[in-house]
Amino acid sequence: MASRPREEEVSGLPGAPVIVSGVGGSGTRVVAEILARLGLFMGDDLNRSNDNMQLAALFPRIRNLLYRAHLRGDGVDPAPQVAELLGRFEAAMEADYRRQGGAFIGWGWKLPVSFLIIDQLHARYPGARFIHVVRHGLDMAFSRNRNQLNNWGWRFGIEPGPQQAPEQACLQLRYWIAANDAFRRYAAERLSRGQALMLRYDDLCRAPEPGIRDMADFVGADPAQAGELASLVRPPRSLGRYREHDTTCFSRAELEAVGSFGFHC
Repeated sequence: MASRPREEEVSGLPGAPVIVSGVGGSGTRVVAEILARLGLFMGDDLNRSNDNMQLAALFPRIRNLLYRAHLRGDGVDPAPQVAELLGRFEAAMEADYRRQGGAFIGWGWKLPVSFLIIDQLHARYPGARFIHVVRHGLDMAFSRNRNQLNNWGWRFGIEPGPQQAPEQACLQLRYWIAANDAFRRYAAERLSRGQALMLRYDDLCRAPEPGIRDMADFVGADPAQAGELASLVRPPRSLGRYREHDTTCFSRAELEAVGSFGFHC
């Protein structure tokens, strides 16, 4: 199934999707919950983290297609096969949307790794909007959630490496910088204004209402709901955990890169 150029051709679904992504552990769960409360259909098959499990089930195959193409380096484009898998997911979402009666302002999904196939998603849904959640890079360096680094580090020339601190923290931070910078650059160079929202999770935790209003405006929902939805945001105990660790292993350049996303180090 070939990718399609116009968002209105997404039959049975209301326009182009809203896609929530981020490095694993960035706080995407609550963002997906807020979007659902704002009136978006985020799917019926969700896990406790609000990941869309229909797409999650297909993602290992998508990763393998891209990884094999990366290893071959022969220029053979896996995009048609990826598009076919996305078509299966879309059909399942459409069926679930119809069963729900379609009483939504839009549709979308949350799966943190989605930004890693942003080329394919943008080709299929030119009008897609991306909410990319970013949590403080030093907090993420000390996260136990290493799935993206282990499975997708090759995209940025980063091998998983040793599991001991501080080497692991350094690899985690390198991945965080590379992954978030890749999304930032793609948004600046390829997406239109109003298609990308980089949401700092730390800011959302400190002041939920402004962040929720930004999300509501971004997806075309009523921002007046921000006050009642603010209680969904519960800052985790791990917020600011980097202060309990030795951060001298990080280079000045790495700390400056974290700062470029608006975080103080």
